[in-house]
Amino acid sequence: MRTSWLVGSLITFIIGFILTITIVGAVLGIPLLSLSIIILIIGLFLPAQKKVHIHHHHHPKK
Repeated sequence: MRTSWLVGSLITFIIGFILTITIVGAVLGIPLLSLSIIILIIGLFLPAQKKVHIHHHHHPKK
């Protein structure tokens, strides 16, 4: 009787733990994901614009 109750409480705890992680992960993960996507887009577009300007400032080697 005692072992089955222990297993039951353990399963309930694990399910609750997974649910909590999922909820917290969704709440924190979605803004972080959108932020990382924005940073990725900026990171891709800014160097592309900088590369164009770098070619104009070409210093001849002496």
